[in-house]
Amino acid sequence: MTNDRVAVATVITRLYRLLDEQRFDELGSVYADDAVLEFPRGEMRGLAAITAKARERAQQYPRMQHLNTDVEIELDGDAARVRSNHLAFHVEESGARFDAGLVHHFEAARTPNGWRLTRGTGNLIWSS
Repeated sequence: MTNDRVAVATVITRLYRLLDEQRFDELGSVYADDAVLEFPRGEMRGLAAITAKARERAQQYPRMQHLNTDVEIELDGDAARVRSNHLAFHVEESGARFDAGLVHHFEAARTPNGWRLTRGTGNLIWSS
């Protein structure tokens, strides 16, 4: 179980590193092909839609930093539920910023290729 917790936490950490480094072609290493995300700025269904939205956001905000903390993982066999506090910093070319604090909830599943995120929601707590 400890190894599974580490593996799931690593998937979450990798997600935000890929977004910050704009390595969108690698999002399949963290998301399942049929993943569904429901965030304050829209819903995405499937890896292709998730990747397209990430690219779109990077065009608007070419510099981003995502910080995740207080990661709680509940395991149930080949499934996991994750809750974390999340800070997102987005910077436009002009220097203008959009920052937000959210609570993220993810579901993950063990696949033949390792743990993958299958569902995610974000509850906006604050933004500036």
